[in-house]
Amino acid sequence: MRAHLAGRSGRGAGRIIVRNYLERCAAAGIKAGREHEVFDEVMDVIFKLTR
Repeated sequence: MRAHLAGRSGRGAGRIIVRNYLERCAAAGIKAGREHEVFDEVMDVIFKLTR
């Protein structure tokens, strides 16, 4: 049970980190004209989280 709760807690923290990145860093990068670089970074994060 504890391992399950720890896993859920880790995923919750991961969601917060990814959301913060998207709201701040990714949005700023896209506005600055670096959309391809930002898309590559987002894809890397998605693949890391779905393994």
